[in-house]
Amino acid sequence: MNRRVTFFAVIEAFIVLLLLVALFRNGFIFFIGIALLFSWLANRFNSHILGIICGIFWLLTVLELFKTGYFWLAIAFPVILGILYYRKKNPNGNQSHQKFYEVPYVDSFSKDQSQSQHFNQGENENKNEIIDLGDMHFHESGNNLSIRKNSGNTKIIVPEDVELALNINVNKGVVSVLGKMTKINDVQIRYFSDNYESASKRVAIMIRVDKGNVDIIRG
Repeated sequence: MNRRVTFFAVIEAFIVLLLLVALFRNGFIFFIGIALLFSWLANRFNSHILGIICGIFWLLTVLELFKTGYFWLAIAFPVILGILYYRKKNPNGNQSHQKFYEVPYVDSFSKDQSQSQHFNQGENENKNEIIDLGDMHFHESGNNLSIRKNSGNTKIIVPEDVELALNINVNKGVVSVLGKMTKINDVQIRYFSDNYESASKRVAIMIRVDKGNVDIIRG
């Protein structure tokens, strides 16, 4: 993620540099210099006429800036990136109001205590896991599952009638969510089922893996 930010920052800096070169070549520096001079003279001599001339040169300065294509490109580039980033984080507009809280693991799967203990002991271990939530008892008030480990593949099988809120961070590996979304390396995914807020059976899953694949499937 940091590499992407650095890459886009370099591109934006390059665009700004091109903007400065273009402004220097099209007389913008001349207009702004004259505008500053008349601004000083108008204040120095308290002259209404000099103030009008100053205003004219400032207007010409702004027009020269607006005529430069790199000015609009320097504005449009970060705006477009912001829109794309927002759409990536909120792929469905009707889900943007839903909330996901990063909370420590709470033993909500009380029906199977051994399985709950297994999740709790899995932190920072290096192993592959297949977790089937089909036999779990889901509390209507909500359920939380947290998985943290250095390396190893993780596969979670979620029943069809269970709604999901996912918060997945993987440094190196492939992440696949319900066959709808697949990403490779430096992955940060937040996913919400359509009816997560109102569902009687739901689970919020937080996964932190340094190296390993994560696969969330229905079953």
